[in-house]
Amino acid sequence: MTHLRKMMLEELERRNCAQSTIHCYLRAVTEFSFHFHRPPNQLGPEHIRQYQAQLFGRRKLAPHLVLMTLYATGVRRAELTRLKITDIDSRRMIIHIQGGKGRKDRDVMLSPKLLEALREYWRGLRRKPTTWLFPGSRWHTANHPITSKVVWDACHKAAQRAGIRKKIHPHTLRHYLPS
Repeated sequence: MTHLRKMMLEELERRNCAQSTIHCYLRAVTEFSFHFHRPPNQLGPEHIRQYQAQLFGRRKLAPHLVLMTLYATGVRRAELTRLKITDIDSRRMIIHIQGGKGRKDRDVMLSPKLLEALREYWRGLRRKPTTWLFPGSRWHTANHPITSKVVWDACHKAAQRAGIRKKIHPHTLRHYLPS
């Protein structure tokens, strides 16, 4: 154990932090240090700003991508939540929708921009999903897909950030397909 890590551990214990909090903080500093390939005592405020910007971009990508996928494909909210990695066919540039309305399968076009965004999303994931395109849980690592409420919330929050006062919901995006 390095001297700096030992000092941090002692300080966190002195502050009576829970073991889970201590573990989380130590892991965060380790990841920060690893990102720049330097020990933490060689990193300053500018490094922190850069790292936070990078984290913000990576963590905000999933909700943006969910809405982008809804808009670019016209899939229904429930269909989007059940998309699997194997449903993406980049060679044929289609997304296979399984069990859509009326329990029917269909294919929708995969735009090059959406494919590139999906690839960027994939590269940004710390742990690569094995089944679901949009896995559930906070860190997108669960063995189940996101819920339709997650899609609803992403749409609602995006409308708020954009200053849209009209009620917007995921189905609205099906009526404004790109031409």
